[in-house]
Amino acid sequence: MIFSSILFLYFFLPVFMGIYGLAKPKHRAKALALGSCFFTAWENPWGLINLAVSGICAYIGGILIYNFRENRRKSGAAMIICAAVNAAMLVFFSYSGYDRTSLIGAALGRDTVLPFSAFGVSVYTLHSISYCADIYRGSLEPDIKFSCVFSYTAFIPSMVCGPVVRYKELSESLKAPRITSGKLSDGILLFMFGLFEKTAVSDRLGFLWKDMTSAGAESMQLETAWLGLLIFGFWFYFEFLGFSHMARGFALMLGFELKPNFKLPFTEKTIIGFASSFNISLNRWAKDYIYDSFTKNKDSRVINSAKLLLCAAAVGLWYGTGVNFILWSVFTALLILAESGLKNILSRIPSAVRFIMTQLSVLLSWSVLSGKDLHSTFGYIRALFRLEAVSGGDTVWYWLKSSFVLIVLCMLLASPLMKLLNSKLRDLKFDVISFSKPMIILALLILCTAFMVSGNGKAAFAF
Repeated sequence: MIFSSILFLYFFLPVFMGIYGLAKPKHRAKALALGSCFFTAWENPWGLINLAVSGICAYIGGILIYNFRENRRKSGAAMIICAAVNAAMLVFFSYSGYDRTSLIGAALGRDTVLPFSAFGVSVYTLHSISYCADIYRGSLEPDIKFSCVFSYTAFIPSMVCGPVVRYKELSESLKAPRITSGKLSDGILLFMFGLFEKTAVSDRLGFLWKDMTSAGAESMQLETAWLGLLIFGFWFYFEFLGFSHMARGFALMLGFELKPNFKLPFTEKTIIGFASSFNISLNRWAKDYIYDSFTKNKDSRVINSAKLLLCAAAVGLWYGTGVNFILWSVFTALLILAESGLKNILSRIPSAVRFIMTQLSVLLSWSVLSGKDLHSTFGYIRALFRLEAVSGGDTVWYWLKSSFVLIVLCMLLASPLMKLLNSKLRDLKFDVISFSKPMIILALLILCTAFMVSGNGKAAFAF
């Protein structure tokens, strides 16, 4: 059960919101904790074991780290144990049915490692580690209420694929979450907009991408390969963007305000700008808890580069266990390092040219994720630079006509146009947004329901 399913939209969400709304504010953290358990158990009851271990590890580990704060050796040992337990669960329980193309499958030499996956493990393990790390660093004191710590660790809106939040961002609200009519209506609208991005945009792009690559890269023309790469990049982006908006909308309905996880990355003129505005919470987590955990050395470019590549590998593992995900993330890190080294030269290039160079580099980076394994990935990369004609290959015009409307929609949604339009409407004396909000929500509900019924509604990428 994920956010983009009929079951969640018409059963879990209204029932849970009813129970949560009727509960007294001081008891809503317990309602969140119970809802998280049900949400996890629906996917696989065995996943409750991992969820409980992560929550208990955060609660007890945080108390031990704080009590041993005068003894750095014992405090550090407790921190290492907490991080190691959560990291082990993240690596071994993120996905069921590892194959030989994944690092774990390749290392163990068998097709299946574990019989089940733990839903949400890629998020609540990071929450558990950050909670203990903040206590270890002295920037946070442990909460004595287990329900608050557990409901943060297993924060329902973040369970599918983030955003990853800090305990300090939710601690005050968790004590007694308040639901207001304004937050509720804004949250519903944001959730429905994210659901539209997932079901009407991302899923359609996914179906189109699978059709384009069904015959293999060997029969693909150069122009078609580049068009397919654009479609794949938008698919990857709107998949995560849609779930991020649904998470923020769901959280707002519950009385929590989460920061945006994406800030128009396709408008950036630098690779660094693109990376810093794409899945912001995950990249910030990697910087704060991996990069900054090592000894700081501002003068050593080699050490800092190694730290960045290590962070990139960790981020790649979060997206998936396949080697492709790690190579994609490391490739992006190498582009960042190259851009940093050439910043004096690049600063002399006109901004319009830098924008084109950045977007082409990002577009090329998607090719690393294009295949299910390295063989198919390299085959697609070869198609991108194939100069000879391919007989019998599908022409780019057929796929361009098939995807034109969808690509234009993606460009509009990925541009600042929607944000600008929203700002202009709010500046009017007559509040158009508030007046039309019920009609927009109803229209999106009907449209998204139709798409969910016709499609599978599942997450295209494993989280």
